[in-house]
Amino acid sequence: MNPKKIILLLLILICLSACSSSKVSNTSAVLTVTEKNFENNQRWIIAHGIGQNKKQENIKIIVKEENTWNLIEPGELYNISYESSSDSSHQEAQLDAISK
Repeated sequence: MNPKKIILLLLILICLSACSSSKVSNTSAVLTVTEKNFENNQRWIIAHGIGQNKKQENIKIIVKEENTWNLIEPGELYNISYESSSDSSHQEAQLDAISK
């Protein structure tokens, strides 16, 4: 095969892989839990981020595991790490307590 054709083929493959439709984003933040609720067999917390952003919105986080939900305390700080994908409507997250 001609070296020019190999280089052209590699460039095309690189461009195609860079244009994939599924983009994954990893995010980490520090949150303060403001509320903790349980209703209709569903557990969730309401939290807001800590940072320089003056206009911060409350975030509703559904907690699947009862043991995890039992350990969460309103008013405490938590580090949350989550991964989101452009082709998914929900995100999986990990919540870790920040010790004082």
